[in-house]
Amino acid sequence: MGKKVFRLFQFIRMCLVKTKQGHSEILDWLPLGSCLLVAVSPLVTAYLLPEETSLKALKLWMSANGWYVSIVGLSSIAAVAFWHAFGQWDDLNERQRPRFDSKCDSADPWCKTTETLFGQDNAGRRGPIGEALYFRIIVLVTEPNFIKNCTAFVEEIRTGGQNVLHHKLQIPFVGDQTEDFAKTIFNGSPERLDILQIVFSGVSMRIRNPPASLDVRDLFLKPEDYLLKVVITGEGVPALPVWLRFTRTVEPESSILIKINPPS
Repeated sequence: MGKKVFRLFQFIRMCLVKTKQGHSEILDWLPLGSCLLVAVSPLVTAYLLPEETSLKALKLWMSANGWYVSIVGLSSIAAVAFWHAFGQWDDLNERQRPRFDSKCDSADPWCKTTETLFGQDNAGRRGPIGEALYFRIIVLVTEPNFIKNCTAFVEEIRTGGQNVLHHKLQIPFVGDQTEDFAKTIFNGSPERLDILQIVFSGVSMRIRNPPASLDVRDLFLKPEDYLLKVVITGEGVPALPVWLRFTRTVEPESSILIKINPPS
């Protein structure tokens, strides 16, 4: 019997060592494992005790009182298993839920690019009328599936430590249409989000239903650093706040937009 107890102790010790080495998910199943241990305790008893004694223990367990204990034990196991399974399912769903991520690199043509503007000249003829320098960020989905009804808002513009924006401005994604203010973003198919444009030496922003009292050009008059808080939202997922620093310079081509950590 001593050897059997020693082997059982060694097995438990091995399990604990494995858990300590990083298999922390084993700990999640300890409540259910405890109930299972109670249920199989007769078999453990039969294994540890001599044959005659173990048979008597099993007969006692199979008695009416033993059946009652078994039913209570199995009911407890079922309850714990049900609770634990749904807890694991919720945790799995949370880990598999798609989430937003963003990138911004002024060296990437997806984030900083020059495009030709078309319009009518003084003679009423339609054609190229100039160029616009676009500053964008890349929005992607980090998990499988997709996110529907993705929208983005500029909520703050800071300069000199003060927020100079007193409106919530919805800005568009780049798409087949001139302005896409709500899109479905698929995993593996990132979308570009328009942040700012420099047009004819002035900084502008494409906005949905712009407030009549707001002229975005007045917010970026000086060549200096501006901090922007952009919030990206989607159906059924947490919103993603993105902080950006726009450095405007005298020469528009040297202006940059980069992603930064949230300011203190």
